[in-house]
Amino acid sequence: AEAEDSDERARLRQAVAENAAGQFLLRNRKRDGTLFWNELSLFPVENEKGEVVSLVATQNDVTQRIEAAAERDKTRAQMAQALTATEDAYVVLEEGRVIAFANDATREIFPAPDVEWALGTTFEANWSVYVAASQDLPGRVTSLIANPDLQGLAQLSNGREIDLPDGRTVLVRAADMSNGGTVLSATDVTPMKAAQRLLAQRLAAIEAAEDGIAITDDSGRLTYLNGAASAMLGFASPTAHYASSERLLRQRAFN
Repeated sequence: AEAEDSDERARLRQAVAENAAGQFLLRNRKRDGTLFWNELSLFPVENEKGEVVSLVATQNDVTQRIEAAAERDKTRAQMAQALTATEDAYVVLEEGRVIAFANDATREIFPAPDVEWALGTTFEANWSVYVAASQDLPGRVTSLIANPDLQGLAQLSNGREIDLPDGRTVLVRAADMSNGGTVLSATDVTPMKAAQRLLAQRLAAIEAAEDGIAITDDSGRLTYLNGAASAMLGFASPTAHYASSERLLRQRAFN
């Protein structure tokens, strides 16, 4: 049960002594010894002279509400711990675009000096500081960055890639929540984009080679031909080999 010297009981005693209204949350026991959360409310009753002649008290068992809130806070803390450890930026906005959560990756990818994506600040306040601080970076502040459309972004199931002024490319996503809030995420895809460019350059070099280059799988079936190899083997195009490659290889093996 609630300790007699707890702050909440001290607040209750003071209210009674002053004949004041108040609401108090106490940990009490039922007759069978079961602990429960008791929400106690005091209402002063005045006479015609405006003098308090009595106090009316009401109490409600709010155990389910308190336990549900505790479970929600526990889940939220676990989520925050998990998202803090990830390299992806995550922001949770309450109704009115107020910051309810932002992890360290958000502050690293979208630095907003002084505001720092703090709880209770707005998305607009943080974003305007980020955009202002990005003006001196080598990259361009595009219209997508200067005027982000979160509602439009939420309609894109695969998100949208955005080139940031610092040279990085991020994949941003948004999802609306039933309570009017929004969840935003941003993944740094710069290494992946660099690998795709390198692969494209190598593929272009292979395609331009005068030597015939062919790749087969474990069964000997052709899986890739460049233009030169396709011409050498008599295919009309580099992709025409798929249906007949196994038959052609067998024929050549017996000739």
